[in-house]
Formats: sequence, structure tokens, C-alpha cells
Amino acid sequence: MKNMPKNTILRLLIVIIGIVGILITISSLGQHFYISQPVSEIEVGIQFRNNQIHDIVGPGVYNDFGPFVQLETISQAAVFFRVEDSDIITQDEKRIGLIVTGDVFRPGLNSADLIRENWTRHQDLYASDDEIVQRITNFTRQAMKVCVGERTFHDSFFVGTDRVDLQMCISENVQQQANVLGLRIGNVDVPDLILSPEDQAALDELMQCRIEAEQAVQEQLNDGEDASEEQIFQAIENECN
Repeated sequence: MKNMPKNTILRLLIVIIGIVGILITISSLGQHFYISQPVSEIEVGIQFRNNQIHDIVGPGVYNDFGPFVQLETISQAAVFFRVEDSDIITQDEKRIGLIVTGDVFRPGLNSADLIRENWTRHQDLYASDDEIVQRITNFTRQAMKVCVGERTFHDSFFVGTDRVDLQMCISENVQQQANVLGLRIGNVDVPDLILSPEDQAALDELMQCRIEAEQAVQEQLNDGEDASEEQIFQAIENECN
């Protein structure tokens, strides 16, 4: 630019200043309108005016004009979590491990009041799957320790209805903790156990005992008569614990 004519330099400076001015203007105006902004089928929209929640809306295309308007979205897709803990102590001090899986759901259109109440505190959580998984993982680890710690190894919560009871205990415990975040927990499962070889052998023995106890009760009955749950339970209690 040393040998460039002064009038050329002046024009160049005017162009640069003009471009910067246009960008600043566009940026400023962008805070005062949005046009044709979509909310998809798996989202809920949050409309802001003056940096305050104005409305919670469902899927569609939205426009708005005014001071400091904005449209944010919350995904309604399930967020999958999987938690593994190999160091849980039962009531009788047996060491076992569990794998727990499930889904987390953010509040939807039918929970507009919940979104309004929790947005300021939990907007980062509603925006990030990783944040949700981290929180729910911590909740689940705590629930696993509580629910397993309430049972002995020989309560046989590993199989049958006892396994379902454990699953329900964990699900309810995690949901209670998630309520403060406005999240819903679903599809909780305990798909696998982590046991030492010794405890696995004890579990196999316990399961075999249960099968034999049920068969023995059934054989004592007349042909065609099914053993009741109470009869089977009592036989298992007598023979396997």
C-alpha cells in the first residue's frame, strides 16, 4: 500500500468500514427477529422475548419480531444410558456387579410448566446428551448400591420375579433423583450380572435348587393340579436358603 494512490486507499478504507458496519447491523438486527425457524417432530420449541420464556410450542415453523427474540429447541428423543458397577456389596457382604440400562427423556410439550420452572437452572442439561448421561450414571450407581445393599445374596434377586423387583427398585430410585431435574426415566433393565467364579457357582447351585424344589412340590400333587406360588415359595425357602 506504500505506492498506492491516496484516493484508492481512502476508497478501500471506506469499503472496509462499510462491511464492518453491515456486519454489526446484521448482528444487532438478529437479536430482534427470526424467520422460518423450524421445530422438528422430535423437538419442543421455547420462544423467548426480552430474554424471558414467552411460549412453549410444538413442531412447526415459526417467525417472531421484537426486542431480543429467540427460539431454542429441546430434543424429545430418548437418551440411552448403560451403567456398569462391578463392586457392589450385598447385605451379607457378598461382592457382585451389575449392568443397568435404560432411557432418559427430557420434558415435552405436556410439561410446559416444568420447562419454565427448570430452564434457568438446567438449560445446559436439556441441550446436551452427554450431560444427561453423566447425571443419570451417577444416580444409577447410587441406586444400584442402595437396592443391592438391601438384599442378601440368597435373596436370589438374580432370577425370576426377584430380578424384576431389583429392576423396579433401581428404576424408582433413579426416577426419584431425576425428578429434581425434570427428567423421566424409562425402559430400565438389568441385562447382566458380574460375579466371581465362586459366586457364579453359588448362583448356579441356587437356581438348580429352586428348579428341583418346584418339581418336588409338583410331583406331590395330583395329576393335572398346578402348584400355587405360595407352595413353590415355601418349598424354595425350606430347601434353598
